[in-house]
Amino acid sequence: MLLHETSCLEGEISMNEVYNKYLESHFIRLNIPSGKAFEYMTKCYLDWYGPYLPEDKNVRILDFGCGMGHFLYFLKKMGYNNFVGVDISPQQVAFVSKYITSNVVLADGFEFLNEALRRGDYFYVIVLNDVIEHIPKHRTLELLKLVFNILEPGGKIFVKTDNLGNPFNLRARYMDFTHEVGFTEHSLYQVLYVAGFRKIRVFGAREPCGRGIKSWIMRLMSSASRVVLKSLLHLLMTPLPKILDKDIIAIGEKPLK
Repeated sequence: MLLHETSCLEGEISMNEVYNKYLESHFIRLNIPSGKAFEYMTKCYLDWYGPYLPEDKNVRILDFGCGMGHFLYFLKKMGYNNFVGVDISPQQVAFVSKYITSNVVLADGFEFLNEALRRGDYFYVIVLNDVIEHIPKHRTLELLKLVFNILEPGGKIFVKTDNLGNPFNLRARYMDFTHEVGFTEHSLYQVLYVAGFRKIRVFGAREPCGRGIKSWIMRLMSSASRVVLKSLLHLLMTPLPKILDKDIIAIGEKPLK
């Protein structure tokens, strides 16, 4: 939730009013701000991102479009101490500042990145959880190239977004008025590659998260349902999507040279 469209060109819709009331009008209705919810997302982030996070707890990490601060909460819990979140929603930034961390900035994301680049203020990890789908298509590469330029050599980008390779996930594309574009495993890889990232890994955001017996049983049932779905899709399309999870994740690296 980083792009602040204020163009006066005829036919364009300003999203200012929507983002100013984003928390109360949409986000909080889908994301109950309970301790249990934050702990669950901590388990998910550990499952999804744990293998790719640096061991050094002092590296600079940017949560771009931090929302209600779920990933910032996770970073704090994991012992990382040199992080910052940025978001364009005043309500969400106020929530994060009050309940999660003071390391949060209210700003337009493009302006924040450009200003950081002018200062030579680089990061080792930049995270875009449920953000890229909010960026107008004609600015997607602009954003990813900005992220690429502000990463240290060897740094990583983490991207999570709705998986439109799953034919039953169309609701995710249109459930939020601020969604601008959707991605599959192929198109997400494509834009990251064009932006300059390499060693790109794209995988499903498997849920439920955690290590308990209940989570294991639910994951087993989910795997079985994906087998059935792939069998149905085999009759309808080719090539088949390899990832059918609700969300997809991409990890990309900035080459050392």
